[in-house]
Amino acid sequence: MSRKAFTLIELLVVIAIIAILAAILFPVFAQARDKARATACLSNTKQLALAWNMYVTDYEETLPLYWYGTQVGYWHAVLLPYMKNRGILVCPSASIVAGSGEFCDPRVTGVPPESSAWWGSGSYGYNYYYLGPGFATPDGSVMTMGAIDRPAETVAMTEITKAVNPGATYPGALWLTPVSWNTCRGAAGTALFGEQIAERHNQGNNVVFCDGHAKWLRKSTLGDFNGNGKLDNGWFCLKKDVIGGAWGQAPCPELQ
Repeated sequence: MSRKAFTLIELLVVIAIIAILAAILFPVFAQARDKARATACLSNTKQLALAWNMYVTDYEETLPLYWYGTQVGYWHAVLLPYMKNRGILVCPSASIVAGSGEFCDPRVTGVPPESSAWWGSGSYGYNYYYLGPGFATPDGSVMTMGAIDRPAETVAMTEITKAVNPGATYPGALWLTPVSWNTCRGAAGTALFGEQIAERHNQGNNVVFCDGHAKWLRKSTLGDFNGNGKLDNGWFCLKKDVIGGAWGQAPCPELQ
């Protein structure tokens, strides 16, 4: 019994249909992978939020510092006892360069090695400007939860790129300002503070807030608290009703 073979035209039609289906489905699969990575990153930030709040509770509402010196390192070092593993410091969407020796390379987002305090805090940076180093208090003392008017609207951590610094995130009013002292690039004016804010997930960032919750925000929203089209420090500062001025005294420039 003879079988009718496929003609060349029929084979070409089948191949064309498969190619069209692949062109349609592959972007969907890529989006699904990106969504899965974004969800895993959000899970990381929620665990960071839990670790941060357990530390604050244990130390009578005292907030972690941004930098603890060369023997300890950045803020994440004091949170490690509250984490299940160091892997939560890495966003799955961040690209990793294996074997890179440059601790500030924006692509280097692997887990900071315990032996090197200078490697920073992985994919996530601390709101050091207001919470960590004492700049927001005249005498350089540590910050407490009581100083934060609206913890649910005040950033504790965001995703970072390490374009400027391996452990910090910067408030919106600074984003267009050239870096005058650059830990990572070693030269003035080679980066803007805004380059430090990552946009790994659909032009957005998974953000940890001081009340312990975490959520995704667009970078444009993160830099404009009141939605008036101007960059401001609203999501980062402690007193939302204070306009202009110096650190600590009036910590929300351009909020009106």
